[in-house]
Amino acid sequence: MPEIETDKLLLTYNDYYYFKDNFKKTNSEKDEPNPDDFVNNGKFDYWKRRALHTVLEELLKHLRNHGIFWNREDKACSYISYILSEEVKAKNYTYDQEIFETFKGFINKYNTRPNFKSPHCSTSLVHVDSKMYDKMGKLYEMYELFKKFKDDNKLWQAESCSPVEAFLNQFNDFIRNNQPTNNDFKHILDEFRKEIKKDNIEQLIHILKYIMHSLKGHMNSLNQFLKKLNHFKKEYHPMHNMPNDNKCKDLHRE
Repeated sequence: MPEIETDKLLLTYNDYYYFKDNFKKTNSEKDEPNPDDFVNNGKFDYWKRRALHTVLEELLKHLRNHGIFWNREDKACSYISYILSEEVKAKNYTYDQEIFETFKGFINKYNTRPNFKSPHCSTSLVHVDSKMYDKMGKLYEMYELFKKFKDDNKLWQAESCSPVEAFLNQFNDFIRNNQPTNNDFKHILDEFRKEIKKDNIEQLIHILKYIMHSLKGHMNSLNQFLKKLNHFKKEYHPMHNMPNDNKCKDLHRE
């Protein structure tokens, strides 16, 4: 698939986490296709059948979330296309055309069950080969790193400066090695930059709060010192303005 077509499949940071967070585990439905019927067909050896059975179970979990596809089908299927490639890769198999056709057949069977009709991913599932997966994976890995950084640094600490610098260095390296060549990829990166900048402002607020908190104890001490100094000045000032003889008399009496 041409690079520009691949880039149309990429998800923004917010879309990626919308689907990741909302594709939840669900219960089985009536008349669902059995994954075994699609892998026990003589095309795959025993170990590959076991691996693909697990991937089809993952596919089922996503297909059952019918509401997520409303008004977002293309993006939802882009996410599922990526997940299938990730799952096959995790099983140490090459995601070839034969496996892809198995997934397509399974989806079509699911969508045409008795008393159930659905168009979800029937025509929009994409074969995410190794080259496509590599580009998508690098982008989504940056999303994961950014999410982890935010989760690990919700309460600002002085030590947070180091993770900030580390993440920004990784992001800059990613940009240098993945310059956009079309508007689709440029849009994805621009949206990610906006997300990072937005959180940089939030982090700045955390920094200021941390500084104010650190100074608070010192400010309290300074205020107490100033109060004592003012009190001392009030006590000392009348005696300071007394005639010299009176000063000595008062001091002598003490």
